[in-house]
Amino acid sequence: MQNRYFLKYYLFNFIFILVVSFNCYAQTEQLSASAKNELNQFDDLIKKYRIEGDKAKEAQFLNKAAFLLWHNQVNNEAIKYFKKALEISAQM
Repeated sequence: MQNRYFLKYYLFNFIFILVVSFNCYAQTEQLSASAKNELNQFDDLIKKYRIEGDKAKEAQFLNKAAFLLWHNQVNNEAIKYFKKALEISAQM
């Protein structure tokens, strides 16, 4: 009886992890062409300001990129941009 309970428990968890993983994968494809273009522009500016050593502008465009991603529900990527902006802000 306990074996059936554990089997159902592990099967449910496995299916749950698959659904969550698929959902996270699908989120990375949700950016429209215009949003992707805007993100590419932000990335270019981030690189430019990084090379120039302008940490304030670099952090500013990291935040803009993060909010663009967050607004489009690409949360995992948005978190990466937010973290980079925070790291830079801590250095200033």
